[in-house]
Amino acid sequence: MARDIAQREIDLAGFRVLNIGAPQSANDATHVDAQAVPLPASGAGNPGTSLLAAPADHVHPAQPGTQTLLQIDSDDEMEVVGPTEDLVFQKYVDFTPLASGNLTPMFSGFINVDSGDTGTFNVRLGGSPGIPDGTVIATITTQSAAPEPKIAAGPAVARPSGPALLKVTGATVGPNATARIADLRITMAG
Repeated sequence: MARDIAQREIDLAGFRVLNIGAPQSANDATHVDAQAVPLPASGAGNPGTSLLAAPADHVHPAQPGTQTLLQIDSDDEMEVVGPTEDLVFQKYVDFTPLASGNLTPMFSGFINVDSGDTGTFNVRLGGSPGIPDGTVIATITTQSAAPEPKIAAGPAVARPSGPALLKVTGATVGPNATARIADLRITMAG
């Protein structure tokens, strides 16, 4: 019976192979990184760029129901008057525990505005405390005089690397019109 000795765990000198060095290019022999802590599953996943057999920088896809999620609610009713954008809600949020990558904002609430006018509410990320500034990441608008449920998704935004302000601002078109928002919810999913 013939046996292929090249498949045994020894090198050509008859010594057992104990260690393979770090790979230098994509087709080099490699080993598993048993030291690095795996990255958390997120989004659609990412193969990473490491040349190791189990790359330390790869990310498995998130399983349904296990995505990064941040939710902020307010049961209060808030209102704005006139076309100058006013701050109606703000929270200082630590984004550090969330997985890296992009987050998609969802914004909902019951909104209404005085008859014949238009009311707009924006979710803003960042800026200074107490000021209606920061980057607009989601918007809902109404022309309804009766409270109506509205929901809107904003474009994906980069996850802040640390704590940041999440704000809701609002304005109307008419100078004396009043717009109201109640039961607002901001969800950041990744």
